[in-house]
Amino acid sequence: MIQWTQRLFAVITAIGAILTLTVLATRANLGGRALAMASTLLIIGALSFSGMWLWLRNVRLLIGRKEVGYRNFFGLTRFWSGNGIAHVVSMAVSYRKSSTPLRGIHCFGPDGRRLLVLNVSAWPPEDLKAFIEATGRPLDFRDAPITARDARREFPKAFGWDTEHITLMTILTMLGAAVLAVAGYVVLSKVLFK
Repeated sequence: MIQWTQRLFAVITAIGAILTLTVLATRANLGGRALAMASTLLIIGALSFSGMWLWLRNVRLLIGRKEVGYRNFFGLTRFWSGNGIAHVVSMAVSYRKSSTPLRGIHCFGPDGRRLLVLNVSAWPPEDLKAFIEATGRPLDFRDAPITARDARREFPKAFGWDTEHITLMTILTMLGAAVLAVAGYVVLSKVLFK
């Protein structure tokens, strides 16, 4: 699925590049909107494609004997051995009443903080099984979904305020992205067409 999505973003980037070059080459009298929309398509496609490429290139589960690790999106690696992981829980957390619960493998440290969450749909089951076995901790599998509020009560150091209020955080994030997009459009229009 990730590779298919990456190909989709590559097509969006190509379309954005073709449209941007066409508007620039023909000096079309379409105004700043055509160029701004074409270049926005190019930028969004290129950033999304690059993000997917970095994810596929960098993100890894690192599995050893009584030691596990995780390499993130930026290539930074973190290892846990021995008592570094105190509790491993497979649970589906329902962040909103109307959303489908998201199942993940939650790894908690000795202090109760969440060290890592592995999305079960992002990794092959045999890799997740090997990772859990390498932690040296038994898997606490919870079949029934749990609400974000209940997860925060049970694991107070692992789930914060933002976890329980995911809808508000999503709205704020989308609002911030919209403001950045409008500001980018205005700046691009002013710079290119004075």
